[in-house]
Amino acid sequence: MGNKTRQRVLVNLGRVDDLQNNGQIDRLIESLKNFSTKEWIRKEALNVNQTYLWGPVVIFEQLWKELGIERVLRRLLGDTDAVSDYVEAIFAMVLNRLVEPRSKRGVDKWVNKVYRPEFEQLSLHHYYRGLDYLEKFKEEVEEELFSNVKTLFNLNLDLVFWDTTSTYFQGEGPELSFYGRSKDHRSDCKQVVIGVLMTKDGFPVAHQIFPGNTADIDTFRKALEDIRRRFNIDRVIVVADRGMISKTRVKGHIMICFLALVMETALCRKLQIGSTFS
Repeated sequence: MGNKTRQRVLVNLGRVDDLQNNGQIDRLIESLKNFSTKEWIRKEALNVNQTYLWGPVVIFEQLWKELGIERVLRRLLGDTDAVSDYVEAIFAMVLNRLVEPRSKRGVDKWVNKVYRPEFEQLSLHHYYRGLDYLEKFKEEVEEELFSNVKTLFNLNLDLVFWDTTSTYFQGEGPELSFYGRSKDHRSDCKQVVIGVLMTKDGFPVAHQIFPGNTADIDTFRKALEDIRRRFNIDRVIVVADRGMISKTRVKGHIMICFLALVMETALCRKLQIGSTFS
């Protein structure tokens, strides 16, 4: 009466712990769901045995095609069913380099965690053969790739930047590896020298691989010759650091890294300008 609250027990279902133990609560919920407007699913009905990586595949496959990498590879290798496997292997290696870098044997296992039916027919020899193709057609891929991105992102080569780094090997290393001035502070290991040419906007244009004992000034001269010969340029400003001015599958592997760098840079550029994938 008035402002007083009165309580009345309508029915006694029992103790909660007892109801949980004998399954009565579950049976009650199971009965009530028939009157619900929503779909109720018991967690026991969900059985997840395996999860697959898919998001990066969707994003980078679109970039792969939009930048023209797949098109140029198929043209150079020959557009046949057999070649399709090598192109897929190259895409798998580039995707792995972007997401979870591993060795070629590691990639062969890693693709089993990726949702892309085209990867299912790949075996280890496809990856090694793919590296051989990349070494063979390196210049053609770079030139056509830059031609595509130049149009896509309105790039030009009036100002370029050149710099080198080194990467070392445990053991004997490939035939290009020699002892030299190590930027990794590993003078005890053989190495190769890698140079990358970039536009003023930070977009990769080309790369070169040199024996591990090559001096920076020699790589600089090679870069100048290369850009004039391959990109039909009469006048260009090249920026390098002050110190610079005073044949194996390792080439294919570094080409994989270069393609991954191009795709990563393209993705960042699209995100900056708010562009959508076509």
